[in-house]
Amino acid sequence: MNNLHLSLTNVKNESRLFKESATVLKRGLFEKVFIVGLWEEGVETKEFLEGNREIERLRLKSRLLPKNLFFQVFKYLEFMVSIWMRYRNRNVTVVNVHALGLLPLGVESSIRRQSDLRCT
Repeated sequence: MNNLHLSLTNVKNESRLFKESATVLKRGLFEKVFIVGLWEEGVETKEFLEGNREIERLRLKSRLLPKNLFFQVFKYLEFMVSIWMRYRNRNVTVVNVHALGLLPLGVESSIRRQSDLRCT
């Protein structure tokens, strides 16, 4: 059983997320915790934290596109497809979303995986 956390940040200074993921591992609720965010200059694309936690920051090809509504939807779809492709075979049983904007993605992920959804 694995846990997937989704964030729209670069997951660099997310102390609440780090504490939450460490606690669920310490209590034995999950074997592994995946934390997904957005890549930006100056941070690694992949990090491994103590315990069994893995941070992956996605490099979106659409990141440099303009910030109008049409392109934002395109970026969101790219983010959604990237997550689906990377985590479809990882036995994720709980999906945590850490932003209201990720709620539709969390719902879609939990339905597709038949897993629980948590909004924190």
